[in-house]
Amino acid sequence: MAAGAAGAPSWSRTRLRPSAVTAVIITATLLAVALRIYDLTRPGYLFGISEYDDGTDFGSAIRLVHGGVPYRDFIMVQPPGITLIMFPVALITKGMGTVTAMAVARVVTALASAAAVPVTGLLTRHRGLVAVLVSCGVIAIYPDSIMAARTVLLEPWLVLFCLLGALAVFDRDRVTTGRRLLLGGVLFGFAGAVKVWAILPVAVILLLTARRPRQAAVYAGGVALGFCVAVLPFALTAPSMFYRSVIIAQLVRNDLVRIPQGYRLQQILGLVHVPQLATPALVIIGIVVVVAIAAVTVLGSRLAHRAPPALDWFATGTCALVVAAFLWPAGGARGCAPRSS
Repeated sequence: MAAGAAGAPSWSRTRLRPSAVTAVIITATLLAVALRIYDLTRPGYLFGISEYDDGTDFGSAIRLVHGGVPYRDFIMVQPPGITLIMFPVALITKGMGTVTAMAVARVVTALASAAAVPVTGLLTRHRGLVAVLVSCGVIAIYPDSIMAARTVLLEPWLVLFCLLGALAVFDRDRVTTGRRLLLGGVLFGFAGAVKVWAILPVAVILLLTARRPRQAAVYAGGVALGFCVAVLPFALTAPSMFYRSVIIAQLVRNDLVRIPQGYRLQQILGLVHVPQLATPALVIIGIVVVVAIAAVTVLGSRLAHRAPPALDWFATGTCALVVAAFLWPAGGARGCAPRSS
C-alpha cells in the first residue's frame, strides 16, 4: 500500500502531462494564431483597405443589421452564410462605427482560420504524431491560408465548417452513423451556404456512402438542412434575383485573361515567396508530391494489410477535385474555384 500510495502522485502527474500529439496540436495552433495576427499588425491591414471582396462580404451583414435583405434589397453574388456569420459583429456598427467593426471582423476571421488547425488535429490524432504534425503544420503555415485570413473573406470560414463537418462525419477512419452523421451533413450544408464549393467534399462523402443508402440519405438530409435553413429565408424573398446572382453569375463568367497555369501551380504548392518558376519545373515538383503521397498511402495499406480507409479516400478525392477546380477555369481562384486556404 505504501508503495502504491507513494507512486500515486507520479502516476497522476504522468496522466496530467499532455501527450506529444496534444503538444503538437497546441503548438501548431498558437503558431497559426501568431502568424495571422502578425499579418494584421502590418500597416494598413487592420484598419485600412487591403481587399475588395471584404467590403461586400462584411457589408452584406451591415446592410442586414440596418434592415436590408440580401437579394431583395441589394445584389449579392454569394450565398448568405457569411452574412449570418458576420451579423453579430456587424451589430458593433450601431455603437462603434464601421471601421472598428471591420477590424473586429478581421480578427475574428483570422481566429477562424487558425481554428482549422486544432480541428484538423482532432481529425487526424488517431493516426499518431507524424500525421498530426504534418496536417496541423501545413495548415498553420500555408501561405495562401494566412493570406486569405487577413480580412473578411469566405475561404477561412468555408474551410473551418468543412473540417468541422469532416470531424463529425468520420469516426476515426470510417464514416459514422446516426445523429453524428446528420450533424456532419448540417455543417457541410452550412459550409455550402458560405461558398458553394463545399459541394466538392460533399460529393466525395456521398460517393463513400453510396453503398449504404440509409447512411447516404441521413448525410444528404443533413446537408440539405444545413444549406436550406441558412439560404431559403433570403432566397425566397427574391428567388429570381437569387438565381441570377448566385447561380448564373458564378457559372457564366466572361474572364478576358486566363491566369497562367504556372502561377496557379506555384500557389497550390505554397511556393508564393519563391520567384516564379518555369511551368515544367512546377509540374515536376507537383508530380513528385503526388508520387510521394501515393507511395505513403500504398505503404500504409501494405503495413495495415487492408485497403485505404474512408478517411484516406475522402482526403485524396477532395484534394483531387480542389486541384482540378483551381486549374480548370479561365479565371482561376477568383473565378470559379475557391482560394487556397
